[in-house]
Amino acid sequence: MIEAIMKFIFFLSIMLILYTYLGYPVIILILSKLFPKDNKYSKDIEALPKVSLLIAAYNEEKVIKEKIENSLSLDYPKDKIEIVIVSDGSKDRTDEIVKSYSDKNVRLVRIEKNRGKTNALNEGIKHCKGDIVVLSDANSMYKNNALRHLVKYFSSPEIGVVCGELKYINPEKSASGKSEGLYWRYEVFIKGVESNFNTLIGANGSIYAIRRNEFVPIPTDLMDDLMEPIFIYVKHNRRAIYEPLAMTFEEPAESFEKEFKRKVRIVSSALYSLMRTTGFWLKKPTFAFQVLSHKIIRWFVPYILILTFFSNLAIILIGGKGKIAYYWFLFICQIIFYLLAIIGHKQNKKGKSNRFIGVIYYFCVVNVASLLGILEYLLGKKYITWETCRVDNHQELKK
Repeated sequence: MIEAIMKFIFFLSIMLILYTYLGYPVIILILSKLFPKDNKYSKDIEALPKVSLLIAAYNEEKVIKEKIENSLSLDYPKDKIEIVIVSDGSKDRTDEIVKSYSDKNVRLVRIEKNRGKTNALNEGIKHCKGDIVVLSDANSMYKNNALRHLVKYFSSPEIGVVCGELKYINPEKSASGKSEGLYWRYEVFIKGVESNFNTLIGANGSIYAIRRNEFVPIPTDLMDDLMEPIFIYVKHNRRAIYEPLAMTFEEPAESFEKEFKRKVRIVSSALYSLMRTTGFWLKKPTFAFQVLSHKIIRWFVPYILILTFFSNLAIILIGGKGKIAYYWFLFICQIIFYLLAIIGHKQNKKGKSNRFIGVIYYFCVVNVASLLGILEYLLGKKYITWETCRVDNHQELKK
C-alpha cells in the first residue's frame, strides 16, 4: 500500500514538472493557433498620442541624469511627451538632479517618506497629463524608437497594456551568464504565445504602457507590474500584449547574492499579490488557467522536485523485485543532475561556464529562489519599500 502511494506521488510529481515546462507551453501554443487574437496597431504617425513617461526613483543619483538624457533623446514628438519623476523619499542628490531639468518638461513629484514603488506610481500618475502613461525604472535606458512601438497598439480598444522587452547589457557579466539568456528566451516565447492567445500575466516593470484613464490604483503592498495589467484586464476587459520591438536596456546584477535575492523577492511578492487577489482574477477562467499553469505551479516546482526525489528513494527502500532497477536508474539520474548543478555553481564562482552544465545550474538557482520565496511568503515577509543596488555605468546602449 505504501509503495503504491509512493509510486503515485512519484509519477504525479514528474507529470506536474513536465506539464509546467513542456505541457503548458505546447497547450497555449496550440490554443493561440486555434483561437488567435488580432493584435492590430496604427501606422498613422500623425495620430501619435500624448505620452507621460512616469519614472519611480529612490536614491538614484548614479543613474537618474542618464535616464533623463535618454528620455529626452527618444524619437517622439517633443510637444507630445512629458517626463514625470517620482522621488520616493530619496536621501541623495536625485531630487537636485531632476530639478535641474525643469526647463525641459521634466517634473519632480516628491514623496517625503519612502513608501515603495507601488505607492510612488499611484501618486505619480495623478500628475501625468498624457493619454498614455509609460511606466519605467530609473536604471532602464530605452531604445530610441521604444515609445512609438509601445503606443501604436492603443488604437485598438481591446488592448489596455503593452509590455516591452528588457535586454541586459553585457549579459556575460551576469551572475548566471549565458544560462539565464536561454531561460529568458523561453519566457519570451511564452509571452508571445500568451499575447496571441489571450493576455499576458503581468508586465515588465521597466517598460510597459497603459491608458491613463484606465489606471487602477494598486494596494501598496502588491507588485505594480504584475497586478496593474491584471486589474486592467479584469476591470476594463483590456488585454495585455507583448511587443519585443519596444526595447529597454539594463545592467545585470553585479553579484550572485544580489541577483539571487532579487529572484527570491520577486517570487515572494508575486505569490503574495496573487494570493491576496484570488477572488478578483479567478473571475476570468481562461486567465486563471494561465496563472495557475505559468506562475503558481512553476513556483512550487522545487517542492515537487523534493517529492520526486524522496518518493523515488522510498520506492527503492521499500520496493520488492520487479522494476526496482528502473527506479534506481531514475534516482541515479537525479543525483547526477544535482551534482552537475553543484559543479555549475563552482564554475560560476570561478567565472567559468559550460552551456549544458550552466542550464542545469540556472534551473536549480531559479527553483531554490522559488523555494525560499514561498517560505518567505508563508512566514509573512513583505517587500514594500525598496533598496537601490546599481551598477555604476550604462555605457553600451544600442541606438
